[in-house]
Amino acid sequence: MFELEQPNQILFSLLENVAKANGIHCFRGSENDVLSRFISILETENFDAVVRLKADNPIIDIDVLDKKIEYHCHSDKDYTSTVGLPLGMNFEVISAKALLSLKYKMLSDEDKEHVTLYVKNSNEYTCQTVVKAITNNYKSIRVTIDYPSDYLVV
Repeated sequence: MFELEQPNQILFSLLENVAKANGIHCFRGSENDVLSRFISILETENFDAVVRLKADNPIIDIDVLDKKIEYHCHSDKDYTSTVGLPLGMNFEVISAKALLSLKYKMLSDEDKEHVTLYVKNSNEYTCQTVVKAITNNYKSIRVTIDYPSDYLVV
């Protein structure tokens, strides 16, 4: 399953049609409240945790992802993040319970936009950071897509 924002209805309608044609459930929610989209999905699906991958970071090491999801699920922590991977390859895992609890909090617009910000910055949740040491050869790699020139690099 994936979720889509609403700013470009034609493009997203096309993507939604491709998803449906391939048996992938598509969800579209509030453009301005990203957190509400996560909560809406969690209220209708039976997930234990959510892996937060960003669209501008399309290059993910699946082996690292699998290991860190397993690590998170066995850690009894609310939130796990990675650091140390090349820029654009880090990700977050958060328990469904923690995300759903945010529905009842007084959150800022920034908290609603950045999804895990409140969890990371409050003392109400248990958080951990998993450091993935990489060699100096890979420290300068940048695989996030913020600018048109980034497409050429990736």
